Amino acid sequence: MACRRLLAGLGLIFLAQVATAAVLPFDYTLDNRYQTSAGVYDASGQLIRTLWSNRTREAGPHQGEWDGRDDEGRPWQGAGPVQVRVLAHNVSYRWEGVIGNSARDPLSPTKHDYQYFMRDLVVSGERVYTLQESEGWIPRVRFHQTADLNADWAPLPGLVNLRGGFNYINHLATDGERVYAARQGFDREDASGAMHAAFIVVLDPDLSREIPLAASRPTCTTAGRTPFQGIGDCYNDGRTAAAFQSAIDIVDVHRGKAVRQNDVTGLAVQPGARGRLLFAAHGGIDALHVLDKRTGQRLQVLPLPGVANLAVCRNDTQSGATTELWAIHRGAAGHAVVSRFTVDTQRGQVAAQPGLTLPGPMIPLALALSPSCAELAVIAGGERQQVLGFDPRTGVQRWALGEAGGYRSNGPEVRPQRFSFIDRVDEARGQVSEFGLLDYAPNGDLFVGDPGLTRVQRFDSARRVVDTALWAPLHYNIRVDQNDPSRVFRGFHEYAMQYGEPIARAWRLVRYYGDSLPTGEGRLSQGRVDSGFNSLVTLPDGRTLGLAPDAAGLQLAVLEVPKDAPLRPAGQRLPRFQFLRADGTLESVRYGRVGEHFAEFTDRRFEGLDARGDARWASATVVARVARGANDPRVLPYFGIARINATFESGLRLLFDPQPTGRRSFHLAAAAPDGNQWRWRASPEEGGFDLAEPDGRFDASQPWYAAMAVTTLGRHAVYNYHGEAWTSDIHGSGSPGQANQFLHFDESGLFLGQFGTPNQMDIPPSTAGVAGNSFSLQLVRANEALYLLHNSENAHAGIHLWRLDGVDHLRWFSGSGSPGGGRLRLAAEAATAAPTAAAAVAIPRPAGLTAHLAGGRVLLTWQPAPGGVTATEVERLATTFTGQRFQTVASLPVGQTRWSDSQPELGHPVVYRLRYRQGNARGDYSQHVRLSLPFQRQVVYAEDFEGQAWRQPGGQLPHWTCVGQQPGSGFCGPVGQPGQNQAFRVAVVTSEPGLRLSRGWLAQPLLPVLNRALARRRGAAPEQFEVSFDFWMSPLPATGRLRGRVEIEPGGGMHTFARLGGLFWLSPVGEFDAASGLVRGRARQVLTVLPNGRPDHGVTHFLSNDAPRLHVQVGFQGEGLSPGLPLEIRVDNLQVTRLVPLP
Repeated sequence: MACRRLLAGLGLIFLAQVATAAVLPFDYTLDNRYQTSAGVYDASGQLIRTLWSNRTREAGPHQGEWDGRDDEGRPWQGAGPVQVRVLAHNVSYRWEGVIGNSARDPLSPTKHDYQYFMRDLVVSGERVYTLQESEGWIPRVRFHQTADLNADWAPLPGLVNLRGGFNYINHLATDGERVYAARQGFDREDASGAMHAAFIVVLDPDLSREIPLAASRPTCTTAGRTPFQGIGDCYNDGRTAAAFQSAIDIVDVHRGKAVRQNDVTGLAVQPGARGRLLFAAHGGIDALHVLDKRTGQRLQVLPLPGVANLAVCRNDTQSGATTELWAIHRGAAGHAVVSRFTVDTQRGQVAAQPGLTLPGPMIPLALALSPSCAELAVIAGGERQQVLGFDPRTGVQRWALGEAGGYRSNGPEVRPQRFSFIDRVDEARGQVSEFGLLDYAPNGDLFVGDPGLTRVQRFDSARRVVDTALWAPLHYNIRVDQNDPSRVFRGFHEYAMQYGEPIARAWRLVRYYGDSLPTGEGRLSQGRVDSGFNSLVTLPDGRTLGLAPDAAGLQLAVLEVPKDAPLRPAGQRLPRFQFLRADGTLESVRYGRVGEHFAEFTDRRFEGLDARGDARWASATVVARVARGANDPRVLPYFGIARINATFESGLRLLFDPQPTGRRSFHLAAAAPDGNQWRWRASPEEGGFDLAEPDGRFDASQPWYAAMAVTTLGRHAVYNYHGEAWTSDIHGSGSPGQANQFLHFDESGLFLGQFGTPNQMDIPPSTAGVAGNSFSLQLVRANEALYLLHNSENAHAGIHLWRLDGVDHLRWFSGSGSPGGGRLRLAAEAATAAPTAAAAVAIPRPAGLTAHLAGGRVLLTWQPAPGGVTATEVERLATTFTGQRFQTVASLPVGQTRWSDSQPELGHPVVYRLRYRQGNARGDYSQHVRLSLPFQRQVVYAEDFEGQAWRQPGGQLPHWTCVGQQPGSGFCGPVGQPGQNQAFRVAVVTSEPGLRLSRGWLAQPLLPVLNRALARRRGAAPEQFEVSFDFWMSPLPATGRLRGRVEIEPGGGMHTFARLGGLFWLSPVGEFDAASGLVRGRARQVLTVLPNGRPDHGVTHFLSNDAPRLHVQVGFQGEGLSPGLPLEIRVDNLQVTRLVPLP
């Protein structure tokens, strides 16, 4: 008997044929719908073969079989009976939001999502204009509400949010009528030689258009459509161009690595109609430029060494013929000082010498004049870390805001009036750079931004804090105290976490250790990827120990992490790649020596603290030593933040290989204590992810650096696959992003699930779970639930929090037998529950769930909940960007026994389930109910390709053929007559010889008639559409099964295009055999349209005001195929229909 196993990927499909062998058939019966995985184990508990991973099975009887082979396809050589085990579960993954972001709505497209700290902040009336640096993008210029920093900011047009970057705008100024933005140079040349230039652009106050002036000159800001495409022509996509039309004060003195010397280092403008001057500081060339803000003409170049931040009086009544300019510049002694200069507004001239210089010593970083111009505020860095208030007439200091010395002198506790203006650390020199944000509101409130805390605060006239905005920009290292999960760390920032609370009130930023780190020879890594702790644990005596990389990244400092004092060295430094377990044990895995191939797991038992408070560990002992085969995980800790080894609660030692090998190798393996063999191997390297139907494979479809770390807790293991430069387009024609995937395994070696939302340019960055370069992760158990926390380089600006539901309700079915010994009946084992989740296990399953139609809605009813239950959660199988996933659609009071779904999805069966909640503990799910809803179709677009003039001569239908296509070579290219916009493109990709499968792809833009059908006002109800068409494939010389998919690609607009199967959906569309010679079928895809720019059940929306643009991609994959080339694909009768529910 032949056993076929389909191993599907993004661009390659592997088909393994196995020879006839004695099989072991088996039966099992499920009492509910479950996700299932199965394996065969020998008498010692070693996994011989993973039979399947993460397949959905409905309630009822099921069959399976083992073909007598191991995971590498070899006949099993063991003796005696084997055990077949089926793991059944309803584990699901809930993105809770992010820790460290004060925005009220974690899914709002207009929350704080800065990749870096703000580079400037300017207040004008009821608006707060801000600037964000962002890798690969021109910075986002935004305005917030003066009265509420955490309210949604206004979305801005593409003008100042262009893709294509590494260009940074670093200063803003406004006179109330216009906004002036200074663009800094970029140290990479382009074809036009323009990227090095620094200049100023002029925008209207709504940031909707440029205002070219008489002296403006069009100037390119970037080359190459994206930073991954290299350097080429000035960016222009036909709608927006990176050539600003309003550029003035263009400075291009320096080139190459000295380009930053051109930059604008400070910007100020006289207010209103009476003020005519714009001031631009260029500290790199020691010059202050004075410009006519009406014409852009440069009126004066004043030599002024090191000139930086500027401030003018913005009271229009005081903008007379003679005014004053305040500037930070380099004084005669070579230190920065703050001086006042007289300005002749009529002549456009600034006095050569200052009229007043503020007394020192201080390190001034930023300036602002109050609305009455009677108060000058100055941020003082260095040893002071304060905001100082001066009388601008006399230079006398009047007040100081903040504790002198900041966190370096006063301890780690975060307080409103304790600042850190330290921005970045020069690891090589041990030096820091500083800056701060400062401006007044019209009512006299003072805005202060300190980058060390990534925080902006508003103080009233009495200098009391009245508003705070916090976020956690680009960060790579997060850690949680293993014995006190309320202590969550982002680098050296500590948050107090209350799990189970709504995310907006679940956390507080409580401590910051970054300014009190050891300096000099013993300094720690700060500002690098691995900055922070690699592990932390609170000991029984209440002290907390942490390990943190040093500045060279070669050793780990052992630190005590007190709550009321700076970090304290607590022992000799350790070699890197050692980690603390919850009991204080140090664990590691070491390489084999030259010529040897093994993985050696070692422990160093914690012996306590000595009289000086230094940690002591016993000598290393070898716990397990396993010889490595060619397809086993490698010992490859290639990066300072990587963690490739971990330990299950049972003592199993886990090894994770985070990088592709180029062959079908395993990336996870576990060894028993005192063992010399792998207990199991998992996560084989096979093609690419199928996010809609994940199966535990390690994506190796492209040679990017793929993964980073693994984490374990109890019986669970999760590894990250950040996938730098990963793209969901199998041809690589899409914009590179990050995969952002997390793969979840049981300690048995069986796969439980996969979660995470890719960071791709066709997915809105505000979509639930989107993250990038999620290097660092940790599982924690808290408040009767299992959570995963991970970092993010971009998107959502916080520490991501996922709740792993259903992990306390795993079910096992098992039985023992031998190949050829007859059919095996699997029996249910005792339910598996974590010891700490007894309360969750005791919660009963809801009973009596029914569903029926009622007036176009779905009405659910169920039996009353027993005592102790606090809420009922209703879940529905819903469309997401990564396939269909269960999502919570209602949380109801305990006495409610019915709920009506007014917006069910059409075009496919809808599935519901319930569970009870008791506090934060959640019980097992009810029986699942399925319902197919009646609907009618309204055709909004149809196309019969037979009528097209460009059909190929002699064909009954237009068709496109790939001839002699090489493996992985992508699209055949467009066919038909040149210039015809209806032409499809086809690609056929085949794998290596012996694994012959193929997939064809077609792409077709849907025409404006569909755009008009979808373009509607904000607030419209969700709608569903179906895209369908006929297809033919030929030749097909083998018996097999065909699967196809339709993928809908959004292209903008105020809508979400939620694809039924996400990015990689495959649904059966036809069966065939060798005799037919030609396969015919009809492909269908349901598209959910959620308008209005707001989230709905976890699916988010685009912000552009454009009408949406859609593309259809059609994919085919086969099982049991071996098609020869040429492969011919024909398509006809494309139709788009609106699905309308019937009453």
